[in-house]
Amino acid sequence: LPVAVVIIAFVGLTMQRAEINRITLPDGRVVMMTLEPVLTDTVLDLWEPHGWRWRSFLNGGNATYSEDGSFTDAPLLVLAKDGRHLMVRRGGIWTDCWTTEAKPRSCASGENGQPVTRAEWLSRSAQIAATIGLDPS
Repeated sequence: LPVAVVIIAFVGLTMQRAEINRITLPDGRVVMMTLEPVLTDTVLDLWEPHGWRWRSFLNGGNATYSEDGSFTDAPLLVLAKDGRHLMVRRGGIWTDCWTTEAKPRSCASGENGQPVTRAEWLSRSAQIAATIGLDPS
């Protein structure tokens, strides 16, 4: 019995979301970025309060993730100065961008496919920077 309790406690602790940071949008909504409990990849997601629970900010979608572990350092949720765009910066580049409307829309191209190569990630970051007018550094 004590071994089962230790195993259950360990699994419970390792399978929890870890908050990275929170942003308050101009309309007062709060968005939280989390590191999801996935053992094989670095998976980030965005959440907003809904009553006493949190619900997906992206309506069931996820932020992009890196299969090969590139561009995963120092993840940060950033709000554009004009308050109209919410971005994720990882590894020194923009990886994701959404509008801050009630129903967020992506402002990054290539949503039909996940960037794979370094060139695709850098191109995506440059496209986001051009859209929002803000360099990821």
